[in-house]
Amino acid sequence: MPLHNNIRTLAGGLMAALVLGAAACSSDSSGPESSSAMSQPEAQDVAADMESQVATVTGSLSLQDFMRPPFPSPLQAGYFGPMRFHPMVSCGTVTPNPPVDSDGDNVPDIVTVTFTLPDCHFGGPQGATFDLTGAVTVTDPSATAVGLRIDFQDLEDKLTLPNGMFFLRTLTGVRQLLADQSGFSAVDSLTSSFESSHRGTASLANAWLVDFTVDQGGSFAPHQPLPSGSFTIDGTTDRTWKHGTKSFTVTTPVPLHFNASCTEEPKIDSGVLHVTFDGPHGTADITLTFTACGVRPTVTLVTAPATT
Repeated sequence: MPLHNNIRTLAGGLMAALVLGAAACSSDSSGPESSSAMSQPEAQDVAADMESQVATVTGSLSLQDFMRPPFPSPLQAGYFGPMRFHPMVSCGTVTPNPPVDSDGDNVPDIVTVTFTLPDCHFGGPQGATFDLTGAVTVTDPSATAVGLRIDFQDLEDKLTLPNGMFFLRTLTGVRQLLADQSGFSAVDSLTSSFESSHRGTASLANAWLVDFTVDQGGSFAPHQPLPSGSFTIDGTTDRTWKHGTKSFTVTTPVPLHFNASCTEEPKIDSGVLHVTFDGPHGTADITLTFTACGVRPTVTLVTAPATT
């Protein structure tokens, strides 16, 4: 998988941009839904979050960051850090074993890892426990291109503290990457559900397609910084939590151009990103127009939700 070090940079960043940027308008709160129309400052806040996440395409994200869905568990947050074990390695049942890799690219043709109790029940520090159930199937989506497809099948991890507090996450759906020297395509159709004893329940359902094409004369090479090129983003996010459901649709009317020679953020020097927000009180359209290297995009609130 020699190109995965480059896939990680752009794919992980763009997916984070879409998920986290959309969530900026729909994060959990302790108060009731506001019935007022979205204001320009609120639109600016959403755009600033999305802009910040898009900038991560030039950061140090890994392929694991792309494959790690929203709502990180307390295990990832370090609660079990001192134990330094990996339950997916120590307790999962691998089928077939050993996996078959027909094209020799280090991605198995197909392999499923299944997690069951009590094998995947672990004791932690000071009486905490961690349980892992469900399955993950990894497949190689192409015999010619670099690719990786991960299918989460009700993969559930649960951390329970001695005082009864718990954190539970369930993952269902697919994430996939395909790449060659000219660029890559990434798909995210993952639904992540989260529940905890002190914050209730929430879910985030994605349906994204991200494409990146290297500029003419460039090359998507292993272990190298992301080259200049253009990417398009199309998809939706539906977020549900205790106050209701909000949906975001993202499109790219004009491809976003990443300038590898730019020394300041944002490194997107042209292009248009359009976000449509649909909530209990109407619809709002927000447009981010990128104009130059190192210059923040112009944010336009096209329409606002009607007040009730």
